[in-house]
Amino acid sequence: MIHNEPSIGGAEALDKLHGNLDKLADRESRQLGLRGTVDNLLARMADLESYIVEHPDDPEVESAIRALGAEVDRLTQRYGKSH
Repeated sequence: MIHNEPSIGGAEALDKLHGNLDKLADRESRQLGLRGTVDNLLARMADLESYIVEHPDDPEVESAIRALGAEVDRLTQRYGKSH
């Protein structure tokens, strides 16, 4: 299925977030009690992606992506430094 993307930058940002979350989910972070947090962020990301498809021109989407990205970055900085 082809989705309406809000912008190339937004799609790239979401792809990067997915990659970072996947790395966190695959690492020993599960042993650190982060599995629930990573699952929550993945669910929020899926909700955001669905919202973007329905509302591609919403100006709040960019700030929502940045906020989610900041949370993912904090977790990656703290727990994802095995490589």
